[in-house]
Amino acid sequence: MSELRNNQRAEHEVSHMSTALCFGAVPDRLWLSLDGSTRQDPATGFHLVGGAGFTLEAELQVYAISAMAGHVGEIDLLARHGVSERSHPRRVSLVREVHPRHDHAALDAFQRRFPEDVIDRGRAAADAARMLGTERLRAANRALRRQLLRHGELDPDQIQRVAAPFELHTFLADEGIRVWLPPSAEEARSAEADFFAKVESIRADFDGPARTAAPPDFFDQIERLRGDFGLTAPGRGAGALDTPRGLSRTPSRGPLPPRRPPASDPSRHRTRRRSGPGL
Repeated sequence: MSELRNNQRAEHEVSHMSTALCFGAVPDRLWLSLDGSTRQDPATGFHLVGGAGFTLEAELQVYAISAMAGHVGEIDLLARHGVSERSHPRRVSLVREVHPRHDHAALDAFQRRFPEDVIDRGRAAADAARMLGTERLRAANRALRRQLLRHGELDPDQIQRVAAPFELHTFLADEGIRVWLPPSAEEARSAEADFFAKVESIRADFDGPARTAAPPDFFDQIERLRGDFGLTAPGRGAGALDTPRGLSRTPSRGPLPPRRPPASDPSRHRTRRRSGPGL
């Protein structure tokens, strides 16, 4: 197996992880088969040579960005080694069409379970490309890839330690990158921003000069604001992001998480999702 191919497979997995970390994900594990052997994912039947596991609380479109980041990261890496659609059309086509099939299967499963959610995979791939095209995320991926190729598997502490110097939790704000979200998610994000702006306004009022009349209770006001903006606790869900090998079919996923609240409930815009091989 060539060095570039090893790096390419590692790049697929670390791209899942690094983009997820930019959205506040909690890492679980990264693994890569260094000898090319496969492990079968019992939930899907896919034979895998690597996997990225993390917990992510976010709109499903954000999860799609991390899902699409796997093959997008491979294409970015290949381009930097002179491998393009013009010079190697079959190889790049394989990366684009075959390598993300397990990731697409995970998104398909969520869409069957939650048909009211909107996913735009083209926009997710474009956002992943903008993120992975920055020197900061490329450097983070190089560091993660180097350790993954050395050890074959990284635990949460190792992943956090390698990623820490790149401060990925502030990446989107620092780089000025705003990803596309469906209108319902944009409205929820706007409502949350308005909520915290109101909180700061109320806090300033309470921290201001003393008044002759006692002000209303601070926490009562906060609870009323939460009700006004429809902010509730997040829901939960689960999924998978891995590198497939030897694909001959698109299997259906196993048991999926409980259905989230109805579309009218704003809590559905924040979900907890887990990726990994399920081994």
